[in-house]
Amino acid sequence: MKLQYLLGTLKGDAARPFEHTSLTADNYAVTWKMLLKRYDNKRMLCREYYRRLHFLPSVDGTNVDDLASLVDEFTRNVNGLRKLDQPVDSWDVPLINILFLKLDSESLLAWERHSSTSPQDKYSELISFLQDRVRILRSTLNLERSKELVAITVAGVKHKSSAV
Repeated sequence: MKLQYLLGTLKGDAARPFEHTSLTADNYAVTWKMLLKRYDNKRMLCREYYRRLHFLPSVDGTNVDDLASLVDEFTRNVNGLRKLDQPVDSWDVPLINILFLKLDSESLLAWERHSSTSPQDKYSELISFLQDRVRILRSTLNLERSKELVAITVAGVKHKSSAV
């Protein structure tokens, strides 16, 4: 059963070498060993996470979904590096600068206002700030969308007015 589950989770290039593997208990250990030999490369994984940080798309304007996606993906890749025992907690300046290159000018300006009294930038504080910014922007968008034009009849004449 373990081998069947393992083979069922493999996709693409990872699955090809095991397409004709017999579902026997003995084949689980062999399959697992082959997968580890091929993919359990800490150096390559670290490089890939760091490369992905650099190649995340920049945010244009104040598109809240793009900003949320950037923050989520950036955090996910940094957490991947952390799980591989990389010293990301001491990488404030490099991580912040990579992220700054991806942010829209309004978010950068908001961060500068927010952090102007801090003696130095902290990656964890920037991420927290951006997560709050996403929540605020989404909330604001929801409030704007909830405003509907309603027709009000005054002295027999219909007028359009914003509902509050």
